[in-house]
Amino acid sequence: MSLCFSGCSFTYGGGLEQTEQRYSRIVSDHYGVPDNNISICGASNDDIVKRTIMYLEENTVDIMVIQFTFTDRCQWLDHRGRIHDWKPSMKTNKPSPRNRWYRDVYNKYVGLENAYKNMNLFDLYCKSRKQKYIPLVAELTKDYDLDCHWKKLYKSNLTRVYPTGLFPIESNRHPNAEENKEMAKIVIGKIDELTV
Repeated sequence: MSLCFSGCSFTYGGGLEQTEQRYSRIVSDHYGVPDNNISICGASNDDIVKRTIMYLEENTVDIMVIQFTFTDRCQWLDHRGRIHDWKPSMKTNKPSPRNRWYRDVYNKYVGLENAYKNMNLFDLYCKSRKQKYIPLVAELTKDYDLDCHWKKLYKSNLTRVYPTGLFPIESNRHPNAEENKEMAKIVIGKIDELTV
């Protein structure tokens, strides 16, 4: 069996001292396969889905584990086609398009609709290729608990993997080594369900 993990810093192993402690490594070790992790810190759902699809276009994987992130992160293209990643933590006091976006346009429902559009796109892509995948969500704000139109259309079983609620949230807001062990248990359970 081959596995690949994609997501943001929660899957990359942000905040951990060693990559051996991240849940993707623990899961991979459990199944005796290489830890294939294409996650990027600070990634938006737009980036995660696009990068994962691009990876799957070039590589064969039995099971893709995709972790969706904070809904307020977004990616946009400027008039030259250059990609820009935005997240609220990048706001400054200077007037900028980013600040105007978060002040005048963005709200939780805009982010949530975009997240579920990405999930639907990825689901349809995987169905078209008969690609097995496990969708996870990791975010601290609980925005995914809100209702939106695209959420009603998304039929896959989305699993919250972080926070597990078993440990206090670290000051760096990332799962610690113990939390990663619990996250690994959740993912192993999902993989076992998928492969039985």
